[in-house]
Amino acid sequence: MKGTHGTCVSYAEQIRKNGFNSSSLGRAGDGIYFWAYNDGNESFKYATDLAKSWWKQRLYKNCKKKSCSVIYVKLIENTGLYIDLESHEFKISKAVWVNRAYKSLLKENSNHRLSVTAANNLYIKWLEEDLGHKIDIYSVNMNPPTPFSSVVPFEIGGWPNCFVVRDKKCITIIDIKICEDEK
Repeated sequence: MKGTHGTCVSYAEQIRKNGFNSSSLGRAGDGIYFWAYNDGNESFKYATDLAKSWWKQRLYKNCKKKSCSVIYVKLIENTGLYIDLESHEFKISKAVWVNRAYKSLLKENSNHRLSVTAANNLYIKWLEEDLGHKIDIYSVNMNPPTPFSSVVPFEIGGWPNCFVVRDKKCITIIDIKICEDEK
């Protein structure tokens, strides 16, 4: 599994030195996010463009080096599992779980609103308990960053695939490129 991560040069330098930090801001749950690609040129370019678009929608006002940097990584499970949440089996599992869990939450508090992030975190926790194993990496289809554009509408071509890494020991940095054309 390979992925891209878009950020500013200042953060890329920190990541090279200290490794990635997990985020609790992602819609698919807590973790470190990478746009998936395989060894094909088109796939590589697509994931690179997604990473650049991610950088464009972020504010790096407190960073000295604000230019775009794309980090290329290889991902391998550490002691846990890799799960494809877009597979038929897990889509059904999640739909059933979310309906059951949400009904239970609404019984306790009719005004309850569960954020997408919190719901995904709870689902992953439940899934780990159900499987009896830790999940290191999972993949999901995600909305692309706002400035990203595609020739084919996403409703036809599909949403971009993203890896969410929950154990940073699974990440090996292949390369870090500064995108001179993106400032």
